[in-house]
Amino acid sequence: MVGNRAEPGGWSSVAGEEAAERVLEREQAAKMLVGARLRDLRKAAGLPQKVAADEIGASVPKISNIARGVYDQNRDDVVELLNLYGVRNPHEQRVILSILLGERLPQWWDGTDSPWQEYAAVGLEQTAELISVYAPDLVPPLLQTPEYAAEVARISTFPPLPEDAVRAQVDSLLRRQERLHSTGGPRLWAIIEAPALWRSIAGPDVQRRQLDALICAARRTNISIQINPMRARFTPVSRGRFAIYRYAPEDQPDLVVLGKPPDAFAVYERDEMNHYTALFDQLAVAAHGPARAAGMLTAIRDRLHEIDSADTPTTER
Repeated sequence: MVGNRAEPGGWSSVAGEEAAERVLEREQAAKMLVGARLRDLRKAAGLPQKVAADEIGASVPKISNIARGVYDQNRDDVVELLNLYGVRNPHEQRVILSILLGERLPQWWDGTDSPWQEYAAVGLEQTAELISVYAPDLVPPLLQTPEYAAEVARISTFPPLPEDAVRAQVDSLLRRQERLHSTGGPRLWAIIEAPALWRSIAGPDVQRRQLDALICAARRTNISIQINPMRARFTPVSRGRFAIYRYAPEDQPDLVVLGKPPDAFAVYERDEMNHYTALFDQLAVAAHGPARAAGMLTAIRDRLHEIDSADTPTTER
């Protein structure tokens, strides 16, 4: 006879045990991820376990067990340790506290060994509903093709990254881009300075394929692209890349992330938030509207092809 709710050992009790095991597995995975991040932050801060333990009034074994995920991690201890290790921005703290408190399940970026600033920036990006990006010098990362992104990784550091590190960065970026294509993913609003579209950082073929990808992106319903022309009415002086992340009202306040990983950092003070929001609004008014993006991108691509063809020597017969 098939088990039922009234029978001990029936299907309902088995299902309940399996569900309980899955919950315990998720909780253990979360503790290990939180612990690993805390350990990496402590080492990056150059603090021995004894110093960390003394600062929060704990024992060295407790600090060790928290890092190994074999000790109950309470919110107060984790916040104290994050503050001690230099992570005092409440938005960045929330990226890791949301796992600890069971507000979200661990995601792919939680398991990476990327530096904290890069990890936090990706976590904040992945949970936003609307991402507004100003890109003055390069195509925004969420719109980059793999070959364009690889060249960006190569030219962004000195000495250059080894190729395995370049591939790892590109793989991470492709994972970040997946959410744009998923059901319920965020909306992306990108304002790009025109020189970034003309600048061929990896050769004309790579640039043309990047422009083709932007043309396709400009036609999607969840992506808006505006181009700020070279003779724009308004261009911020000495302002680098910034992104405004907007969240569901019940999740967390909006914030601004300045720069790009691994050097990105979040701004959450209201005055600074208002400043960058107003700056983005000014750019949106000055730039060409989204309806013109596909046509402008096509014109730039075709013109680059003409220039490249004219510069290519022909073989006389």
